Amino acid sequence: MPRKLVGFSLVLGWGTFIVIAFWLFTYKNLRLFADEQDVLAQFPADVAQSMTSIGPLPTQSIGRLIHFWNPACRCSRFSQSHVEEIITSYEKQGIDFVVAVPNQSLVDRALTTFPGVSDVIVINNLEGLSSPSAVIFDSQNTLVYFGPYSDGAFCSSDGSTPVEQVLDSAITQQSVTPWLNLSTFGCYCDWPN
Repeated sequence: MPRKLVGFSLVLGWGTFIVIAFWLFTYKNLRLFADEQDVLAQFPADVAQSMTSIGPLPTQSIGRLIHFWNPACRCSRFSQSHVEEIITSYEKQGIDFVVAVPNQSLVDRALTTFPGVSDVIVINNLEGLSSPSAVIFDSQNTLVYFGPYSDGAFCSSDGSTPVEQVLDSAITQQSVTPWLNLSTFGCYCDWPN
């Protein structure tokens, strides 16, 4: 009987340890995407200034998605397959893809990780930005979306995420109301300064 009790205690202790470790590893970065007041005050001017290095859209493109990617953020691994799926689906339909990274040392890694992108840029001066996130410009280079790919702890692709809805509208040439999607709750990290 004492052996069963010791065995049960070990299994229970091990299970508790695994649950706590999983919680800390997976859900540590669960939070709101942004503090709306700070981002609304800072984002438009900073984005306009930072995006000038990208240049005009290629002639066959009808929009541009800039993916803010920081591999040091463990939330990035949850969005990886979703972002790759979006690139694969929409690059053939005229969307230009650019990856923004927080420092120069990540440029080659981003090109390897996202082979379908046209450019990688370094943006290291945006306060209040979270990653992973997306910025979408329409064919007139007007900002039409800023925010996360989806909400929740894991980035899911079901064809109806805000990013996919905005891209679908851009492809069908529908008018898109600019959308700052800031109050979403999920796994996000602050953009490093």
